[in-house]
Amino acid sequence: MSTEFNTTFDDWNKRYSFPFVLGDVAGLRLYRDVRWAIVIESCVVDSKPIHAVEFTGRFDDLDFSAIDVEMSGPFVYQFPRGDLIYARKLEVTENDAKFEMEKIELPESAKKIEFNYRIRTIGKPVGKESLSLKVFAND
Repeated sequence: MSTEFNTTFDDWNKRYSFPFVLGDVAGLRLYRDVRWAIVIESCVVDSKPIHAVEFTGRFDDLDFSAIDVEMSGPFVYQFPRGDLIYARKLEVTENDAKFEMEKIELPESAKKIEFNYRIRTIGKPVGKESLSLKVFAND
């Protein structure tokens, strides 16, 4: 099953945030930090695939804390355009965290961006439901 969300943008800059929407997440334990919660499966910009590259940089803060969602309805993570870094693999224990990070760099000239992504919740493997976000430039 795949769920699709669409949005448009007027001001294309590195501070723009993509709204990665999750469906009804009532009762789930979500990661507070979008980097752990969203796994981007693919990205297509203006009909051309963009491949993620390994990210080996450092973070000043690693937050593996949870949000316990009690409300029903959609939940939205904001993912900054200039900071599309996420965990391809993640293993968190009480005393340690192991992860492999990837980064997607988007061209400034993009007019249409399509992401396919999945959700990762605390204590569970990456979800099976494929979600899709399509972002269009207002010309």
